[in-house]
Amino acid sequence: MLAFAAMQASAEPAAQGRQPVSTITFRCMVASGAKLEACAPQRGHERLDPRKVEHLKSFAERACLKGSERVGEVFETTLPFTDSPALLEPVPPDASVITNPDWIALPSARAIAEAYPTAAQRSRLAGRAVVSCWVGVDTRAHDCAVVEETPKGLGFGAAALKVAEAFRMRPMLKDCKPVDGGRIVVPIQFGRMAPR
Repeated sequence: MLAFAAMQASAEPAAQGRQPVSTITFRCMVASGAKLEACAPQRGHERLDPRKVEHLKSFAERACLKGSERVGEVFETTLPFTDSPALLEPVPPDASVITNPDWIALPSARAIAEAYPTAAQRSRLAGRAVVSCWVGVDTRAHDCAVVEETPKGLGFGAAALKVAEAFRMRPMLKDCKPVDGGRIVVPIQFGRMAPR
């Protein structure tokens, strides 16, 4: 149901948003059907609430492998994620999960800069917002909503919704087959904020 990626607006090459906010690595066993099972956290979980680790584990165990792995092999997978309150919610067993967002297009640094709230930009205030969107088989993000906004009341949520119009990603996989739907949560950074 959820996938996590990060984007940042700045003049640096990393502004295309390819860097995840955090990562967690699980060591799993390869099961039949190109699936993973018995995943255990290895790195990146030390400061996370155990419920969040369990939530992320469900993604690892739904990942679709390339098919060259042998049943019974030990396999490590590293997932990018954003530490969000959404991670405290259990993932329903029949939920559609986008485990590895396959971006076709992301907003450019220019598009993010153009959406930067004018008042905040004049005051040199940085901010961020997290948006949640449904991804259609048409590769576009639909029905986006603001999950969180920091600081509040300066327009960063509305700016992030405008930026989200540029998201394009290949259809999600369910049981390793392309299907319509699936939810993705994306944090978008405007300017530079102090570490949290």
